[in-house]
Amino acid sequence: MKKLYLPVLIISLISLFSCKNKNDYSKFDSNLSGEELFQAIYIYEKENTQDFCSKVDLANYYVLQGDYDTAYEYLIRATSVLKNCPNGKKGKQYKTLLYGMKAQIELYSGLLEQALSNVNLTIEQDKKQNNNYNYLKAHIYFAQGNESAALDLFDKTYNEIPEKITKEDEQTYLYLLAKAERFSDAKDMLEKFFIDGEYFNGLGAFASAIYEETKDYGKAILAAYLDYEYNSCFYGYNNEQFEENIDKVVMSFLSGEALLQTTDIVKLLKSRIKGNYSYNFDYDFYVAKYINLLNKIDNESFSIDDVQDFLDLEIYFNLFPSYYWYAWKGFSLVQPAALKDYIPLLNKVILLGQNIFSEPARLELGKIIDLPEEYAQKILLAQEVNQLISSFLTTLDSSLLIPIFDLLDTPENTYELNALVLLKNNITNTALYNEINKKAVSASGRLKERLYYILQ
Repeated sequence: MKKLYLPVLIISLISLFSCKNKNDYSKFDSNLSGEELFQAIYIYEKENTQDFCSKVDLANYYVLQGDYDTAYEYLIRATSVLKNCPNGKKGKQYKTLLYGMKAQIELYSGLLEQALSNVNLTIEQDKKQNNNYNYLKAHIYFAQGNESAALDLFDKTYNEIPEKITKEDEQTYLYLLAKAERFSDAKDMLEKFFIDGEYFNGLGAFASAIYEETKDYGKAILAAYLDYEYNSCFYGYNNEQFEENIDKVVMSFLSGEALLQTTDIVKLLKSRIKGNYSYNFDYDFYVAKYINLLNKIDNESFSIDDVQDFLDLEIYFNLFPSYYWYAWKGFSLVQPAALKDYIPLLNKVILLGQNIFSEPARLELGKIIDLPEEYAQKILLAQEVNQLISSFLTTLDSSLLIPIFDLLDTPENTYELNALVLLKNNITNTALYNEINKKAVSASGRLKERLYYILQ
């Protein structure tokens, strides 16, 4: 199940303490928080099976943890003791949480009629305060195939509370506007989504079609570049194919306003993919600004005056590994003596998933700490080590530990030390202990020494 977004005022778990008589909680430290607070609530709910609020709070906790099945179980339990919900404002807040979380989980579970019923109950708790739940209701209509009702409700709600729309709302609303051929409105929502939303493969082509319908032909061609740039990060650059695609688009822009808008832009794109980085063309669209700055980085004319302009583009390209790789290259040109300050850019490249810049980024990290290339390519960030350990603990797939063992067999460095600490922090897990012990027996040299240190 995908991660839920809750268009609600999430009540802190601490709110449990105002749900019942103060004496019920006198045994708890009022400063409890985090896991201690969760455990206190968990035990209290076990001992007070008729309590309503603790069940909703636990459901809320599990939703925030991403465990929606357990959350839904607690919501069902809470519904069974609804009569014990407190009165007044606090009760309405808890009912809002109850019905809102149920509607959200039911939507993504395909229980659409139940989701619609519960979102209506949510809105009824406070029609003015909970008006933002109409966005969720529109999603339910959309999932039911009632696109007309969904679009009408998105229109109404966005007109009333545009500031409450989420990036998920924007994406669905954008699709509905385009399908209804309301291209001018779709364009406005698209340009908002570019800033608020998360880039997904195909967004460039979708945007290109909208811009073409609104006769923004220059933006139409530049938007198509987005998918090329994004896909190239993960699959490699296919310049010939992209050039063919440009030519196909240009064939429909042979005269009039379309030709006037696109001639220089086509030249900009073709110059770049052919390795001619000296051509620049000023155009008021963020994609053109990005290409111009990439050209400056590649021809080494990037200057301190360009840094802020490049930083301003991050909001559009924060899921593009190429953006952070070029940021690294550009900032290194400007301040080559401050490379350590730009390590977070290389980390970003790596953490966006395996891509064509991942290995070069690891090699650059190695250079910064004077680690030879043969070892630098084995560098893992702490987040990667944690993910591998977590995956091993879930699947018991021993192959997941191989990259960590490879890192531990490098000369002493900060990444190797981080991996050492993370493994030692998890060594109480029997499966992990056994796997490390097995590896230690067959290992030699520094790897053997480090593995036995972890086992101590």
